[in-house]
Amino acid sequence: MTPANAAVDSERVATTGNTHLTMREVRKLRGMSLRDVEAETGISRATLSKVERGIELPKVGHMLSLSDTYGVHPNDWFAVHEYRCLAEAVTP
Repeated sequence: MTPANAAVDSERVATTGNTHLTMREVRKLRGMSLRDVEAETGISRATLSKVERGIELPKVGHMLSLSDTYGVHPNDWFAVHEYRCLAEAVTP
């Protein structure tokens, strides 16, 4: 299985505080440059870079475009974060 076709481990996809890291990881797993993603989504490299570095939160439309491009269900960006918050809340 090539990296571009590999399923993304849902534990490695998270939101808010980790979005800038995991989006970059997913992009790299897909073998894509910022220029490639810009061409595919129409989102500027400057905006993509800011999102990956956590300087800017992505717009909903951008999240959907990135989800399509990376082959990640939009809910997966949020599911792990919610689980971790719940786990931290119930862990003694």
